[in-house]
Amino acid sequence: MAVSNITNNNAAYRTNYNDNMYDKEQEFTNYLLGNYESVRNGTVAISKSYLRKCLNDEEKRRQLERNLSDVEVMIKDAEENLDGYIGMKVKINTDGEVETESYGGAVVFNEAKRAAQIAAAMTGTDIKMIMGILNKDLTDCESGLKNGFCDENEVKKVKAMIQKAQAKQMELAAQERSINANGKDTPDKLTINLLI
Repeated sequence: MAVSNITNNNAAYRTNYNDNMYDKEQEFTNYLLGNYESVRNGTVAISKSYLRKCLNDEEKRRQLERNLSDVEVMIKDAEENLDGYIGMKVKINTDGEVETESYGGAVVFNEAKRAAQIAAAMTGTDIKMIMGILNKDLTDCESGLKNGFCDENEVKKVKAMIQKAQAKQMELAAQERSINANGKDTPDKLTINLLI
C-alpha cells in the first residue's frame, strides 16, 4: 500500500467556510456524500476521528476537500491511463494523511470447472445452460484480451471448450431421442458441479 500526500492546487473544492459550519458529524458526512463520488461509492474511507476534527477546524475541512478532489482526479486518470486498472481504495487516516491502494487483475478461464460441468450434463437443458455460461466466459475473455487482462490463449481455451460442449449437446440430443417414455433419472450431478 502506498502512502502519499496528495496536493493539486487546480482542484475544485469548497472555499466559503465558516468556523461553525457543521454542528453534527452526520450533516458533514451527508455534505461529503452529496459532493464527492469517491465518498459516495465507497472508494474513500475517512477516519471518524479525523472527520470529527474537521467539524470545528476550517483548515482541516479545506484540506480534506482538497484531498477528496485530488483523489477524484487521480481515479479518473488511473481509469484512463493505467493498463490492467480495476479499482482503487483510498483511506484518509486520523491525521488526514491519504493512503492509496490501486489494484488490477486478470481474466482466467476455469477450464477444469467447465469440463466437469459438461461431463455432468445429462439433458439438453443442462448443456444449454452450460453453453450460456461458456458464451459469457468467451465475452469476458475477449474483453480481457482487449483490455490487457489476459492473452489469446485464454480465448482459445474457451472456444475449444465450446466445441466440446457442442459435441456433448449433439450426443445428448441423440440420447434423448432414443429414450423411451419412462426416460432415465437425471441425478443432480450437474447442479453440484455448477456450484463447485
